[in-house]
Amino acid sequence: MFRRQLAIPGFGRMMLSLLRCDTLGDQGDYYARLNRLSNPVLVLRGDEDTIMPRHQLERLRRLLPRADYVEIERAPHAFVISNPEKLAPSLIEFFA
Repeated sequence: MFRRQLAIPGFGRMMLSLLRCDTLGDQGDYYARLNRLSNPVLVLRGDEDTIMPRHQLERLRRLLPRADYVEIERAPHAFVISNPEKLAPSLIEFFA
């Protein structure tokens, strides 16, 4: 799955860090704690995201019922990097 990305300098170290910190594991407790804060929360997902499937998003919605959700059209998982122009309108509206 990550064969192409491993050619990018630093990617292997980043993946190792994610594994060591259990970032790729179940984050449900962290989201539940986030839901207890009074701050507004915005969740963005690209509609072509193959890394975070829709069923995981539905679980996230249950854990963060007060959050605002925006699905970015024709956007992959890393749309913040690949399509930042699609991110800007949602951020501007959220922070306005």
